Amino acid sequence: MWDVKTSQKAYPHGGRTLTSMVSMTLATLGTVWLTGCEVSSEEQSQINGAFEPGSGGLQAPPARCEYQRFTQAEATVDKRLDLLFLVDTSGSLDVERSDIANGIDAFIGALPGDVQLQVGVMLAHGSTSTWAGRLFRKNTEPIVLSNSNLTTAQIRTHLHTKLASPPSDFFSDGGESGFYSLHRALTDPARLAEIQGQGFFREGAAFSLIMVSDENDICAIYPAGVTRVFDGDHLELTAQTNLCGSGANYLTAEKLYQEIRDVKGSDPLVIAGLIYNNLSTVPAGGENEFGYGWSDLIRVANGISVNLANGHYQEGLQNIGLLATVKLDLRKEFELTETQADPGTVQVFVDAEPVPFSFTAPNIVNLTGYAGIQRSEVEVQYCLRPSHPKVTQLCQDGSFAVKPQIKLGLVTDPAEGSSALISNGLTTLGFPPISYTDAQMLNGDLLSDGITLLVLARKVSLQSMSLGVIDALKDYIAAGGSVLAEFDGAALFFSDYQGSLPIIQNMNPSIALFSGEVSGGGALIPVGSSRTYVTNGLHPIMQGLPADFLVGLRTAFAIYNYDGEWLESLASFTSSGTNQQVPPGTYPAVLAGRCGTGRVVLVTMNHLQALTLSPVNTMISNAIHWATGR
Repeated sequence: MWDVKTSQKAYPHGGRTLTSMVSMTLATLGTVWLTGCEVSSEEQSQINGAFEPGSGGLQAPPARCEYQRFTQAEATVDKRLDLLFLVDTSGSLDVERSDIANGIDAFIGALPGDVQLQVGVMLAHGSTSTWAGRLFRKNTEPIVLSNSNLTTAQIRTHLHTKLASPPSDFFSDGGESGFYSLHRALTDPARLAEIQGQGFFREGAAFSLIMVSDENDICAIYPAGVTRVFDGDHLELTAQTNLCGSGANYLTAEKLYQEIRDVKGSDPLVIAGLIYNNLSTVPAGGENEFGYGWSDLIRVANGISVNLANGHYQEGLQNIGLLATVKLDLRKEFELTETQADPGTVQVFVDAEPVPFSFTAPNIVNLTGYAGIQRSEVEVQYCLRPSHPKVTQLCQDGSFAVKPQIKLGLVTDPAEGSSALISNGLTTLGFPPISYTDAQMLNGDLLSDGITLLVLARKVSLQSMSLGVIDALKDYIAAGGSVLAEFDGAALFFSDYQGSLPIIQNMNPSIALFSGEVSGGGALIPVGSSRTYVTNGLHPIMQGLPADFLVGLRTAFAIYNYDGEWLESLASFTSSGTNQQVPPGTYPAVLAGRCGTGRVVLVTMNHLQALTLSPVNTMISNAIHWATGR
């Protein structure tokens, strides 16, 4: 355990100068009934304030500054590590298994020098194989490879022997029953006793499991909407019936993880996989498949997944070794007492020296480099965020101002191919836009041209946006401009991105005016799961729309953990059966709120490709009028 001390104080190590931060409170919502009379300026002001937060005049007190001090524990963990390779024995993996054996140097090199390492190999075989649930020996090499009597080069050589063309298992579809084999090793008393008698699964030793496969495990449970791809021999279902159990006894990832814990107790544990973990990079042809089952066990264990498609096995094994080091050695994750820390003010010191770190909202600090030694003091300094911790100060300042006119700008990536379609659609609605290049934005043309509403869409589908363009967009918003952002443009307004789809990788850097988590961006299939449901029919943007509708292409980003008071959800969509391209669940399809003296409308689905169709034309026209106060 580590000790924790908390206090309020100024930075003691020459930290940055902190300015007082203020924020606006939510205005009391008023209702104005229009009777056909001309709307007065006072009534117009009430209307404009009725659908936005932060329009009151009260100011929050200055931000408080805190520090917390943690003390690293004494080195009490026995530095022993059992590393088990659980391998698919299909012939299609011969080259990869050899490369993985070469990568063992990187794994060992990432470990502390005094770790007592033992390496074993288990084949992913079913019940008819003599190797199911046993440590594998191919020739006369040791069953367990130990650095206590072998050099790294000798371990590498023997590991090559074990992994090169191991015996296959026809009845488990070539040897793809990793769940079953490990399950038997852990639950069959004879098998477990044999393994422990060979010096593996040592009591008190850390355990690292590395699964290697180019297909899913036989016991994998497919996500809703995913259809099993059968191999030529069609043995998967028979093997699944014979090996995986049924009902409450089915061998799920959760059940297997618990069996590992039953044997290893509270010993440090790392579960990793070299699998195909990205649908977009699974090689075509052959029997290659996304690593269902394997990926589920990694998720349950909060482990690490290395993409088999990229060939960077040494780097991947090094990262797994580093994770094993963290588990064996020093604490690197620290939970702050306060959940409203301003990420921009966080600083971390180990024994009074600044160290690199990452901050995960709302209150987790992770050391990404040096963590000290035993009994080192880790100090985290931070200030609390304003009253809306998930909204930047840029958005909290000011109150909405009606725009003098509706003058549209359009920012897209012309290479993506939708620019003309969106521009023509806006023109059909009666709002012909001016298109802007990156160079024009950097030149300040948005402001000099008097753009009052900027449409941002399809900007990072192919590549990331530059920091300069992001700053230009922020300058435009800070000057009072409103924004209608669609699809990836809407996602760019948030701060955290998760997932392996290619478009997610283009989200950094982002505009990040709101804290929130974003994933997805893939196709919403089946059609029934991509319908838009109006959740606030009273909001001006939703006026005249049906309760639900399905128009145009159906792709979206899942957004969650955002400030629901500041950004109001006006419509939602439900995602299911999407091959995990969008996580299953219900997410906002339209969000609206204020930013500075402008407004933002965030449409997470790609409705701008259907601007000429009803009711999308009504919704977007309403949004344009509302965002400008017209």
